[in-house]
Amino acid sequence: MLLLLALHGAHAAEPEAPEWDVAAPHGPGRDVSFTVDQGTWLGVDVSPDGGFVLFDLLGDIYEVPLIGGQAKRLTSGEAWDTDAHYSKDGTHMAFTSDRGGSENLWTMNTDGAEPAALTEETVDRWTDPVWAPEPGWLLARKRKVDTRSIGIQELWMLNAAGGTGVQITNLDTDPHAGEAAFSPDGRYIWYSTRNGRFEYDQNVHQGLWQIVRFDRQLGERTVVTSLSEGAVRPTPSPDGKTLAFISRDRAQTILMLMDVASGRLRRVADFLDKDAMEAFELRGAYPRIDWTPDGKELVLWAGGKLWRLDAATLNRAEIPFRALVEHRVTDSVHPARRVAYGDVHARVIRWPSRAPDGTVVAAAVGRLWAIPASGAARPLTPEGQTAYFPSLTADGKTLTYSTWSDLNGGQVWSGAWGAAKQITKLSGDYQSPVLSPDGQTIAVLKGTGGSAVGSDLGAEAAYDLMLVPASGGDGERLRSVPFRGSNSRAPRLQWTADGKRIFWIEDEYPTPRAHEKTVLKSCDRLGHDVRTHLRFDGAQEVRLSPDGRSVAYKHDHQAWLASMPELGNTTIEAESLPSRKLTDIVGDWLDFSGGDVTWSQGDRFYSLPVAGTVVKPAKDAKEPIALPNAVERPLTVEVPRFEGKGTIAFTNAHILTMDEAGEIDRGTVIVRGRQILAVGANILPPPDAKVIDLHGKTLLPGLIDVHAHLHYASGDVFPEQEWRHLVNLAYGVTTAFDPSASTDLVFGQAELIESGRMAGPRTLSTGFILYGADDTQGAKITSYEDAEKHIRRLMRYGAWGVKSYQQPWRSQRQWLVEAARKLNMLDVPEGGGDLFMNVGMVIDGHSSIEHAIPVAPVYADIKTLWSKSKTTYVPTLLVAYGGVSGEVASYQREKVWQDERLRRFTPPEVLMGRAYRLPLVITDEQEMHHDDVAKDAAELQRLGVTVALGAHGQLNGLGPHWELEDLGGPGAMSPMGALTAATIAGARHLGLDQDIGSIREGKVADLFIVDGDPLVDLKFARNVTYVMKDGVLYDAVTMDRLSPDPAPRKAMIWEIAHKQMDSAQPVQRK
Repeated sequence: MLLLLALHGAHAAEPEAPEWDVAAPHGPGRDVSFTVDQGTWLGVDVSPDGGFVLFDLLGDIYEVPLIGGQAKRLTSGEAWDTDAHYSKDGTHMAFTSDRGGSENLWTMNTDGAEPAALTEETVDRWTDPVWAPEPGWLLARKRKVDTRSIGIQELWMLNAAGGTGVQITNLDTDPHAGEAAFSPDGRYIWYSTRNGRFEYDQNVHQGLWQIVRFDRQLGERTVVTSLSEGAVRPTPSPDGKTLAFISRDRAQTILMLMDVASGRLRRVADFLDKDAMEAFELRGAYPRIDWTPDGKELVLWAGGKLWRLDAATLNRAEIPFRALVEHRVTDSVHPARRVAYGDVHARVIRWPSRAPDGTVVAAAVGRLWAIPASGAARPLTPEGQTAYFPSLTADGKTLTYSTWSDLNGGQVWSGAWGAAKQITKLSGDYQSPVLSPDGQTIAVLKGTGGSAVGSDLGAEAAYDLMLVPASGGDGERLRSVPFRGSNSRAPRLQWTADGKRIFWIEDEYPTPRAHEKTVLKSCDRLGHDVRTHLRFDGAQEVRLSPDGRSVAYKHDHQAWLASMPELGNTTIEAESLPSRKLTDIVGDWLDFSGGDVTWSQGDRFYSLPVAGTVVKPAKDAKEPIALPNAVERPLTVEVPRFEGKGTIAFTNAHILTMDEAGEIDRGTVIVRGRQILAVGANILPPPDAKVIDLHGKTLLPGLIDVHAHLHYASGDVFPEQEWRHLVNLAYGVTTAFDPSASTDLVFGQAELIESGRMAGPRTLSTGFILYGADDTQGAKITSYEDAEKHIRRLMRYGAWGVKSYQQPWRSQRQWLVEAARKLNMLDVPEGGGDLFMNVGMVIDGHSSIEHAIPVAPVYADIKTLWSKSKTTYVPTLLVAYGGVSGEVASYQREKVWQDERLRRFTPPEVLMGRAYRLPLVITDEQEMHHDDVAKDAAELQRLGVTVALGAHGQLNGLGPHWELEDLGGPGAMSPMGALTAATIAGARHLGLDQDIGSIREGKVADLFIVDGDPLVDLKFARNVTYVMKDGVLYDAVTMDRLSPDPAPRKAMIWEIAHKQMDSAQPVQRK
């Protein structure tokens, strides 16, 4: 039972709202002006006298006579104003606006004068205000975010005079309460609610949404509908006898009327646009509808227009309007970049450990290196060995590390630099080996066998903490240590100075829907006497000083140093320790060496004497960092780039250049090294060229997937050949941009690809997202300076851009855009299924909108505005927001588990688990929402908007082709338009169109060759016979390398495991 008594703070105290005008110009741009007579997702409110209708369009509030006419704009500027609602006396209105930096509730006179903030929330977001019958009170929706950025919604009552507010609904019963309305007598609150928190591809036809009536006198909550097709947007009539609401009839959204006394239902309209019951429902499941004061007509939006619907006769009449739109559109951020040339400069340099002579030992590009203070780094491990987790003894003489081989597994090695010997005999996934102070024993973590059965290296459920004799042997298991996930680093083991105990960290989750706590634990040499010493409010790394008097830890991406008392059996809350913040960009790979605390930032190494470094109470953490005794030095590791050699001539090809040259029939492409030397119809191959006759085949620029989540599942140890990279390359993807990935993993593997140790597309990324939810690896941004620092942090590791992910304030998002502009980085925001936020991002100059606009179709207002910007649209049709994911249709059309190429490169557990038995089947083509999204994308492309392909990693390899074919689906793009989105448009978006995206002399030789002509049927693009990346040519069927240095491809972990299983004694079935 919900009672109208519980008071909670409606105005969070921190962080304080920043001084930033979201409506002011930020960056270069242009003023645009146009007039429209249609709009997208227009909520309405009828004036108390029945003469006018309020609606919001492109972030401004308009008023139009009920009979139609020229709409009067009541608000203007770049602040986003919406949800306007007349007061009962018609003298003023409440509305939602982000003009203060974040979405809050405001009031103003009905002529638009005297706007005043009603709430000043700086954490949560307020929307959808409605006036209560009692004077001065409003009901509104508060959107809260926890560990999941989609968030949840609560209903609150607020008084215009102030106060903390009264909570009406709770998160457990109604996690998505909204679309609230009062009964005319004020006793009841009607609202819609979802059955639990949002999940993707839920069945909307199983009563996903229903309407609740809350009795304010009795505190009773009653679900008043039980429709299988759902019920949303409850709107009681002026006499309270009838309730209008939105429902479904199969794929069609409909308007229903319910007699409140009897419960009888009547269907009154089926001309509505699609509702948002399958979406995140951040702006209501349908735009606000309203009754005229006499209760005879309903006013609503549908088909881009406003309508009056007679509730008795069901006759409808348009309310025609013309609205002047004026906005300043900021130039989108698309810096021109170049594909990297020359040696590969490593930025992912892990586990740096400083020896007494100043040399730093670290892992990079698959090997261990000795990096002197000046001069060139030298490798400590052989070329054919892939090594990780270097650990030095205090005297620097002994190096201990682990290795990994996809074929043979991993081992532990230890010994003098460059002369280490294998210690273990039993292969496994060994991590974090460290030699005891007496040199007799190695403590190490060993995976519990996920990779042995063909799973990814990140599939370990836990590690076994082992002790292995330094003289050699398999060792003994002490206890289990939890796996922290692919986005978190493995615990780094430490010994006490006397060698009697071993430390590690693990994560705990004591509070539901809240981020983890990180604890430092230890056990004795038998695995017993487990103690919890320190508890952190989320820490990515923790290292104790050798004397146990200091602890270094990484929190919120920064390095901290704290003073420590003797640990004993007491659990200390780290926040209680006097601490000193050491960094304001990033602090990685913390350690202690020779009295110094050390850390790194990509290819930079820092050290600071512990003695003399003053620690302060944690409340002083925001003071400027001033560390005059800190020493900075480079960590320079460079290896040769792997690229094409010699000359190859592709002749007799049907060439789709994807630039001004258009199609070339029976053409020739000459490639020398990694560059295209010549393209044309009458070109003779040079005498030294290897000639490949492509009669009957089409040559195209390599596919560019600009939203290519590779869904990596590897911890700190990488496979020698990542299957996701291989299958994407086999299907013609030569450049992949991953806008959300583990930072160490994605950039570390990208360097392996560029150096030739792994085959795959050119891999660019943002690294880990700038997450706006409650996450210890998220991005807390309270100023422009914070935004710039977060971008600089990711630049240290080679980020191509950043992904602004559901940062709740518009000011935060604007700071990121302007910081990205300054630093020549892309800003590719998560679209988040929020229509209004998406359009605001277009106005503010974000590089792209990632994911589908959740409403389809969109109308002339949005299309015209977007056409006047340079923001790229990446609709990711396979996961199109607002309806059933596009991949559902693809899985239904094809038995992909029988596809030979996919089976050759994809683990059967992945393929069969997703494709063999489908979790969702759609029987009505009208429910294929992604088809409507594709039509909008095609129209935007025709209007000049850059639309680029992004397959979201839903099925690596084939997925980009599904996305390509859906872009060119019925009523959508032409085959050439779809191929444009998959090639040159993606290159332009990434700023790389000088080097890739088309077949042109001087560009990098990224291309693929298919049997047939994709202009006839886009499915021919799947028939890849050859693929070339950076001039390196592969047989796309087998992925054997053909040039340079022909070689068979490496076997993948899952292949090796399955061959071993297949060679074992078969299971005897009864």
